[in-house]
Amino acid sequence: MNLQENIKRILKEETTKKLIESVLNLLVLPQYEHVICGFELKNVDDKSLSDFINYPGVIVTFIGGKGTKLYPQTPGIQKMYDDVLDDIWDTVWDYTGISLELYVDYVKDCGKENIYLKEETNHSKHYKDKETFQYMVDFVIEEMKESCHKQGAENVEDLISFDACDFLESNTEIKVTSFDYYNDKPRLLIHITYLNTRYRDEESFISELSWRLKRWIGDNTVEIEDITYN
Repeated sequence: MNLQENIKRILKEETTKKLIESVLNLLVLPQYEHVICGFELKNVDDKSLSDFINYPGVIVTFIGGKGTKLYPQTPGIQKMYDDVLDDIWDTVWDYTGISLELYVDYVKDCGKENIYLKEETNHSKHYKDKETFQYMVDFVIEEMKESCHKQGAENVEDLISFDACDFLESNTEIKVTSFDYYNDKPRLLIHITYLNTRYRDEESFISELSWRLKRWIGDNTVEIEDITYN
């Protein structure tokens, strides 16, 4: 490779680097600041395909590991990480047409507000936005669904009531409509929308949801504000 070709290659790589970094920092990071600390961009030489192809590689640093509420990694937690990685790849591809090699790293803390950091007490922090509680509810529901699908005689460590599993299999939407604090404990009001008219046992689901949210927000109360049948 002569000097001119080498200069063109360096300029192209620099432009590609800045383009990918812009997409990651401006489009991806704002959506996942609660679980992503940052990115490190590297070139990956994939010799299995061609000695002349360099695939940009991105190391995604997640909040996780020992000392956080995301350890150990349950199937639900692993799915969350995988979904984020899929969205990163899709977003970069959609905006740039560049295919990435993605790698992961985990840190306990990266110096910003961290809802996953284990705390000494259940009530040392009050969360101030409905979106944070909605994210926690959605995450716990996905974990519950995973447990429902796997539970049986061979899996007795994470049992969920059959009524709660029946509810989770229904076609419903769960939205946190508001929240407040009573005796230093969060109280969540949720709206359940049934997309079919079959009756389900909401109370079993609410009891399971509240118990499993305790891992994230301490003692809490979950109440049904309204139910809609579509």
